[in-house]
Amino acid sequence: VVRGTQEEDFDPSALLWEGGPVPCDAPSTTVFIPCDLQTVQGTGQTGNCKDLAAGLSGSEKNASVFLLTDDWTGVPEEAVRESHPFRAVLVSGKKRMSFQVVLTGLPAVCLHRTDQEEIVRKEVHEGRIRIITGAGSGTENVPGDAGKEFRCTFHVRGNVSSTLDKKPYKISLVDERGEKTDASWLGLRRDDDWILNPLFTDSTRVREMTAYELWEETASCTPGPEASSHMKYTEVFLDNEYQGIYTLMEPVDRKQLGLKRGDILYKIDRWDWEYPYLDLYEEKEGEEELEILNDHGLPC
Repeated sequence: VVRGTQEEDFDPSALLWEGGPVPCDAPSTTVFIPCDLQTVQGTGQTGNCKDLAAGLSGSEKNASVFLLTDDWTGVPEEAVRESHPFRAVLVSGKKRMSFQVVLTGLPAVCLHRTDQEEIVRKEVHEGRIRIITGAGSGTENVPGDAGKEFRCTFHVRGNVSSTLDKKPYKISLVDERGEKTDASWLGLRRDDDWILNPLFTDSTRVREMTAYELWEETASCTPGPEASSHMKYTEVFLDNEYQGIYTLMEPVDRKQLGLKRGDILYKIDRWDWEYPYLDLYEEKEGEEELEILNDHGLPC
């Protein structure tokens, strides 16, 4: 395959996954292929790992991608479970490019900056986002907007969490004119606003998911259930660098809570237990004016 060709440095733009940007970690020259686990486990139609990676192609017209066969090729479920790195090569004319391919059981979020400005704090950046899922069944059979690329703006979100090494992000989808536009991913609601939660303080990666699902089950037993966010596990790639496991989340907002015009949504800024709110209210008991201001001069 590679005889008479010259090795080139790894270039993510030389590869496509089903016609769009490929999820990859450029520093380790590794391409990630999200797989539909149900399809992988029922290998009657899937066959082997080469079939799962069939959507991988070169961006140049006459380029070809070859996945090298090894002992893991015929056991896709094992390859996904162990994150086995397959050797691969892209051949285009007299050039070749070597890289690795890992099959993952999680959807991939590919986020790319288009403004090329450095991410420093909470400044807003322009970019493009694509969420890929379901290799082996074809993205055309996956409900929602899997595989489509959207223009977006994004920024680091949170307070203390924004200072941690693994950043949370707020994503806002826009069309080519800069107007809000909606998308639906992974069975979640259709919206223009999305959250990428890094699970940084959740070393188990299951605590937060369990908490949100437990809230939903508990709330469903009450006369007036209050909605919470819904989340789905993903692997995130920012500017062709692997960021780790995140959850894609719906924001808890007016839409999620079914609020109407005139309804007010409050957010807790902090719990200051040393401020004597309750004592001050008790002192004013019986008075006509009961409003107590906090140390910011705002109503408690």
